[in-house]
Amino acid sequence: MKQKTARRWLRKSQWKIAKSKLLGWKKSVERQYIKCLCYAQQDVRFRRF
Repeated sequence: MKQKTARRWLRKSQWKIAKSKLLGWKKSVERQYIKCLCYAQQDVRFRRF
């Protein structure tokens, strides 16, 4: 019984870690995407002139 609960807890903690990592990764990707968008808009402005 103890082994099973320990395994379950381990799985849960691993899942939590994975989820937090994924959320952090998502945030960084969103930031990069926003940066890219800003740069793209600047490029468009420069190309017009």
